[in-house]
Amino acid sequence: MSLPDILKTKPMATIDTMSIHTSILEPVVCTQQVCRFTLEKRGILDINSAVQVAVIRPRDVTKPDTEYFPPIRTGGASFIESATLRIGATAVATTNSFGRYHTMMRQFKSAEERIRKSGVLEGTVDGLEPSNVEDGGLQTMNGAWGRDATGLPNTNSEPQLTHLIEDNEDGTAVFAIKLSDLFPMMRSVQLPLYLIQEPVSIEIQWSDGSEYTSWLQSDVAANPVVAGVKATIATTQVKFLADYLTYTDDRMAQMAAVVMSESGLQMGYNDLVLTTTTAPAAAVPGGGAAPTVQSVNREIGLSSRTVKNIMWADYLTGVDATDGQLLGIYRSTAQSKASEYNLRINDRELFNRPVINEATKANYLAQIEGVELQVASCEYSFDQITDHSSIAAPRTFKAFGDTQSYAINTISDANFSGHQHYCGVDLVTNPLTGAGTQVGQKPILLQRTLYRSAADSPANQIITFVWGKVERQFILKNGNVSVTE
Repeated sequence: MSLPDILKTKPMATIDTMSIHTSILEPVVCTQQVCRFTLEKRGILDINSAVQVAVIRPRDVTKPDTEYFPPIRTGGASFIESATLRIGATAVATTNSFGRYHTMMRQFKSAEERIRKSGVLEGTVDGLEPSNVEDGGLQTMNGAWGRDATGLPNTNSEPQLTHLIEDNEDGTAVFAIKLSDLFPMMRSVQLPLYLIQEPVSIEIQWSDGSEYTSWLQSDVAANPVVAGVKATIATTQVKFLADYLTYTDDRMAQMAAVVMSESGLQMGYNDLVLTTTTAPAAAVPGGGAAPTVQSVNREIGLSSRTVKNIMWADYLTGVDATDGQLLGIYRSTAQSKASEYNLRINDRELFNRPVINEATKANYLAQIEGVELQVASCEYSFDQITDHSSIAAPRTFKAFGDTQSYAINTISDANFSGHQHYCGVDLVTNPLTGAGTQVGQKPILLQRTLYRSAADSPANQIITFVWGKVERQFILKNGNVSVTE
């Protein structure tokens, strides 16, 4: 059955009268661990509805000039660990490890959207441009740079006031996360709330509030953080900004007739399944020695599902105090000698040889959303700054000048280069219908070879987050909802 036009997210073929009612909903429950909203049974839920979030962090009286702000590529999304859309007791859509997933998906958005829109709504600092001190390096694009009293360009960019995390709920920064970013489902369909009998709720599990997860601080070198200090949710600032759409009586009645029919309203949608795996720490080879080789084969929990794509991120543990000074934990780190991957699906390997070339990896990842990646090549991999003629693959020059800083934290290769190295494959079998690959009873096997060179020291444990986008079916009949697994 074709989805009715008023539930689609794309523009309608014909002009129709539509009214929008906006409600600011208070959470039914909001603690430091979880928050839940119950939506009104009114009209159709618009995908541009948003969750308003904020945190506070106590001030250290011994460091009165220290500033606090969210990870610059993730913004307010870093406050959310997971989100679940429920209808009654049924979990319709779930996004786990939301901050990491959201950061990964931002690379598909245009630079204009990330800088001009997300920079304001989500509190992010994104995009790169040539350094204003003309040293051949790069700097963040939407930072507050400016010039000093003598007219010379500043070498340090201060966070904007709207990004600062304060110690009180009235003064701290407030961010908005769109519903379409929280759930992939809401990117393609809108929910007819007025026809659903059971309560529709959104449940959010908060991040733990620790440093590098929910907040960063200025001048880390001079102000080492006191262990155990955490940010807390600004509960009075947490809201749900809901937009409800209503069309003409005829349109709404036609939709009700479909729901009350024998077959009901049926629509396919996308959901996420997260699998987390690890690669153990490896011995660090000495200078000039060959990289340590690790073969890592991991099963991905997608058996008996129809899979549209798979994406993954590699988080190198134990280096947050250096690599995470501006990005926090929300990064996927490349290796100097490019890693290899292949997938085995239904007892057949997806590629006839492992994928090695970094440009090829970026191309396969871009095919998932059908757009080019909107990140600089030096952010995606170390390909440009690696001496491939050396067996140890050392990095020989810099993409960032190390003469500039953001919040007095150096803008360096350690902070930026190779930290947007996400990988993925598109498994859509029919571009016209968007149908994915049907996986049998055997799980998908992700086969990888990692090269841990001296340039990648320390060779700590790698945690890999694998998101599989799967097809599910939503059936609304006589006001009752059922979904397939």
